Amino acid sequence: MWELMLSKENLLTALNRVEANRGAPGVDGMTTAQLRPWLLVHWPEVRAGLDAGIYRPARRSVG
Repeated sequence: MWELMLSKENLLTALNRVEANRGAPGVDGMTTAQLRPWLLVHWPEVRAGLDAGIYRPARRSVG
């Protein structure tokens, strides 16, 4: 289930929906316009943190 949820296809579908809906910023203040470029840089470390059970989302502006 974890692999399916975090598959590239599933995540891109979710990201496209968020962008199309112009979703509101999250608790970290990141806008949808900032999200895709941020993920290109940070996804490997986020994924590793998720796999290890230690990932915690930012609670401050990522500016």
